[in-house]
Amino acid sequence: FVTSKPKLFALTNGKSLIIRTNIVGFRGQAERPTFVEWAINSLRNKSEMTLFVDYYTSSISVAQFSRALFDLLSMETSPCGILNLASPMVSNKREFIVEIAKQFGFSLEKAKDGSVAGLTSQRANSLGLDVTKAETLLGYSLPSLADVVKQLRDEYANAC
Repeated sequence: FVTSKPKLFALTNGKSLIIRTNIVGFRGQAERPTFVEWAINSLRNKSEMTLFVDYYTSSISVAQFSRALFDLLSMETSPCGILNLASPMVSNKREFIVEIAKQFGFSLEKAKDGSVAGLTSQRANSLGLDVTKAETLLGYSLPSLADVVKQLRDEYANAC
């Protein structure tokens, strides 16, 4: 049986908190764009894009993640163990980029659907996270896909 490194660590230190997430946001380094920066630039420049329909994540913006994490750490009794802190909506990369295009007002004319199955590098294709425990502790819902992209759009508008 295989146990993940975070789980092994949590088992050896009962008061530890291990956060699993998938954050998205801006780095501001043109030579090393983040996924979001690449998507926005590709859409703006009408570049050809392959939108994976079979690669799933639970993306949350850095700002939304940080707010939720600070809320968790500010609790009277700090949570411990392994906690998933992300969007409750599991979406594929196509859905994520379609939402970016919609909210930023970009066309998808050069986008085509594709599959990670055709890639040479092997990787897990379902990285969605169940955030029920985090939402219960926080007492509020974590952001939907549309909320995440709206946050990114607002950050982008304020940065440019």
